[in-house]
Amino acid sequence: MYDIKHIADIEKDVKTRLEKAKEIAEKFGNIIGFVTRVEPVEITIDKRFISIEIPGISYLNNELNIGDFIGIITTTRHRLILGRVVGIERRHILAEAGVKPSPDILDIVEPGDISGLLTPAKVKVELITECEDFDHCDPSTVYTPIDPASPVIKPNSRYIARLLGLPENGILLGKLFVGGREIDIDVKIPEYALHEHILVVGTTGSGKTVLLKNIALSSVYEIENVSVIIFDLQGDYLHLALPPKDSKNIVYKPIDRLTVVFPITKKFLRDYSKKIIKYAEDRLREEEDEDLSLIDIEDVEKYSRYIMYAISRIFIEKTYPNSRYDIDVEIEKVNNNTCRVHSVNIDLELSNVEFNIRLIPWSLRFSNVMNILPEIFPIFSERVSLIFDRVLSIASECARSEELDKILEAKITIEKKRGEEEVTCVEYATNLLKLHWSQRDNIIRGLNIIRNVGIIDVKWISNEYFGDGKPYIIIFDEPENYRDILDNVVIIDLRLFRENPQAASVVVYRLLSKLFEIKDEDLIRGVEPKPTIILIDEAHNYFPQTGRYGEDISKESVEAMINKLCRLGRVRKIGVIFATHTPEDLNNLILQLTNTKIGLRSDIHVLEKVGLKEYANELIYALDGVGVVKSYVYKTHTITFRSLQPQTYHRSHK
Repeated sequence: MYDIKHIADIEKDVKTRLEKAKEIAEKFGNIIGFVTRVEPVEITIDKRFISIEIPGISYLNNELNIGDFIGIITTTRHRLILGRVVGIERRHILAEAGVKPSPDILDIVEPGDISGLLTPAKVKVELITECEDFDHCDPSTVYTPIDPASPVIKPNSRYIARLLGLPENGILLGKLFVGGREIDIDVKIPEYALHEHILVVGTTGSGKTVLLKNIALSSVYEIENVSVIIFDLQGDYLHLALPPKDSKNIVYKPIDRLTVVFPITKKFLRDYSKKIIKYAEDRLREEEDEDLSLIDIEDVEKYSRYIMYAISRIFIEKTYPNSRYDIDVEIEKVNNNTCRVHSVNIDLELSNVEFNIRLIPWSLRFSNVMNILPEIFPIFSERVSLIFDRVLSIASECARSEELDKILEAKITIEKKRGEEEVTCVEYATNLLKLHWSQRDNIIRGLNIIRNVGIIDVKWISNEYFGDGKPYIIIFDEPENYRDILDNVVIIDLRLFRENPQAASVVVYRLLSKLFEIKDEDLIRGVEPKPTIILIDEAHNYFPQTGRYGEDISKESVEAMINKLCRLGRVRKIGVIFATHTPEDLNNLILQLTNTKIGLRSDIHVLEKVGLKEYANELIYALDGVGVVKSYVYKTHTITFRSLQPQTYHRSHK
C-alpha cells in the first residue's frame, strides 16, 4: 500500500512530467488539444489509431482537415509522435446531451446559435512515426504507449519534416501536400534513388510533363557535373531555355545552353524542299546583295552552308517562333561535290531572353549499323537476331555476284532476276539458309519498316531539286564524337515521329547504345562515371508490352535494352525516369526495375498497375501536380506532394 506522502510524490511527478511535455510541445507548435481522457488509449502491433479531444474554441481557431499532420508529446516518456488525421467527429450540444430530435426541441434551438457548436471535436488519428530526441531523430514506427491527456499540437514545418525523415538533399519534386493544402516543406528524392530509376504515371493534364521538366532543371542545379538526356516526342522540353509565364515562386533559372539532336528524315527533306530552297536563296541574296539562285553557287561548301542554314531556320520557326537568331553552320568537305554537316551553332533572343542551341543534324548510315540493326530497332525476333549477320553477308554476295547496283533505301532489298521470277537478294539469302517462313517474313518486314522510317542514308542531292547545276550532295550522319554530344543538357527532338512514335525507337535505342559505349570506356579506364539522368516521356512507345504493336516488336530486344538501362546502368551512374499515361502498355520489366513510383491524377486501374491502388481516393480527382511518391527512401514509404509551378515556359493542355 502507498502512503499519502508517496501518492503525493507520484502525483507531483506526473504533474511535472505533464508540464515538461507541454513545454516541449510548445517548441514545435500550438497546443490544440489532448489525447482522449474519456476512452481507453490502446495501440497494438497491428493497430495504431487513437482519439484526441480538441476543445470547441480551439477547433474553431485551428483549421484541421482530414489528412493533416498532428504532433503528440507523450506525458510520461516525452516521446515525439507524428500522427495523421483520418477522421473528425463533430457534435452539436443537443447530440452531446443525448436529446432526441423532435419539433419542439428544434424550434427552441436556433440553427444559427453558435453556442451549440462549441462542443469538443473528437479526432481519430493514425500514428505514423516517433522519435526519442528531436536533434538526433531517426524516425521509427510508433512503439511507445500513448498516455491519456498527452498534449497535442498542430506541428510546425520543422517537426513534420524531421518526424517524416524527409531527405534534406536531392532532387526537388515539390512541396508537401496534406489536408488538401500545400505546406512549405520540400519533398526531395536523393540522387542515389535516381540511379535506381523512377516510373511516373499520370493522365493528360495531370502535371506529368511539368514535373519532369522541373526534375530536369533540379538535376542540373543539384547534381554536380551531371548530364541530362531527354527524349522529347512533343517538343515540350525544348522550352527549358525560356522562363515561365508566371515568374513568381521560381526556384530554378532556365538553362541558357542546350544541345539538340535533330533527326533528319528523307520525308522531312521532301516535305520542306521548297521552303529549304527559298530560305537558302533568301540568305544567299542577302549576303551577296545580288539576284542569285543556288544554281549559281560554284562551291560545294558554300552551297551546303546555305542549305543547312535553311534547315536550321525551319527548326527555329517550329520551336522558337518570333525569335531573333544568328546561325553558324559547321561542315566538312568530303570531296569535290560532297559535304557532311557536323553541327549548327544558333544564338537566339526571345522575349528578352538570350540562349544558345547547338543543333546536331542526325541520321544513320546503313553501312555503320547494318550488323547491329536488331539491337537498335526492336522489330527482329531473338532467333532472327542470331542469324542476321549471315543473312546480310549472303545478300551482299548475291548483289556483288551479279554486279547489281539498284539498291533500295534499306540498301539490302536488291532486285535480282532468277529466270522468270524476280527475287530480292534478302529472299535469296533466307531461301539458301532454309529459314522458316516466319523468320523470313520477320526479316523482310523489319527491313521494310526501317526503309519506311527514312532515317538511314539521308542525303540532300541538288539535282533532285534542280534540273541543272552542279550535282552537290550533303550527307547527314551520326556525330563522330558522341562523348562531346551526350554531355550537359541534351534534348533528342523526336517531333518528326509524332505520327509513328514506334519508328522513333531506332533513334532512342541507338543513342542509348552509344551512351553505354561511353560509360563502358570510362569503366575500363577506371574513370569515375559521370552522373547521367535520362528522361523518357511516353515510354510505352519505345518499351512496349508484348503485342502492343502487333508482331512488329521483339520482346527480347525491348527487354534487353531495359535490362541494360536499369540493371547495368546503376553502376554506371545512369538514372532513368520513365513516364507514361498508359502503364498497361509499358513493358512489365520497367514496373519491376523502377524502385520509385510516382502517381499523379490517374484512373484506379492505372494506380493498381503501379502499386498505388490504396491512394486512389486521393489521386483519381487530384489537383494538377498533386502526386504520391512511393519509395523505400522515405520512412513512411509514401509521401504526398505537389510539384512546383512550371519553372520554365510550358504549353498547357488546358
